[in-house]
Amino acid sequence: MKKVKHTALLILTGLLLFFSASAQTHRIRIQIQGDDMNSEISASWEKNIIITKQDAMELLNDLWNKLSPSQKKEREDAIRDARSYIGDSPTGGRTNQGSKSFQQSNRRISNARIDIEINRGAAFSNDRHIVYIRFTGSDFSSNPVWSYDEKYIATKKTALEELERLWRNCSNEQQQVREDAYREAKNYINNSNMNGREYGTKEFSDSKAKKGEKIVIVIDRGAAFCD
Repeated sequence: MKKVKHTALLILTGLLLFFSASAQTHRIRIQIQGDDMNSEISASWEKNIIITKQDAMELLNDLWNKLSPSQKKEREDAIRDARSYIGDSPTGGRTNQGSKSFQQSNRRISNARIDIEINRGAAFSNDRHIVYIRFTGSDFSSNPVWSYDEKYIATKKTALEELERLWRNCSNEQQQVREDAYREAKNYINNSNMNGREYGTKEFSDSKAKKGEKIVIVIDRGAAFCD
């Protein structure tokens, strides 16, 4: 009996660790290293939201400020190129996982470098994202809407929860003329890329719609619906 309980406890612990790790969808690491340093210095991001360009620049600059003048001199090109790599990322961030190394062209220390690793998910999105989900039609006295204006990209989970909330607040009659639209809007959100969709307006209507009843999704700035 004790053995069964012990095995069950191990399984439960393993599942908890798995789901905890899975929740951290986006993981990056920035490190500065080389033989002119006693040890490498690094910073990590492990969250279920994509790190922004601003956040990443702050992490990189914090590490840079820990270097001595001579150590910085060995990495002047590297810091410039690393900052450009972050700043030139697409609106929704980079998804090219792997390690990118930046080095000084005329360095004395052969392995003096700055490394940026995207270990999971995406990284370096823009710093402002605006999206609207709106139910329209003459059967509403005031069109229900969810609006989002934040630093981080709205996740699929958040958007789907808000879409469902708007749906549940509709009457049966209002739902009946938007059933296809609701299903297609959910698919549109769910089928977004890992780092979301960028800009644009998408309208969803139903074959039973009579007076322009629709669900409208507007990505007004940045991106929306990342993992």
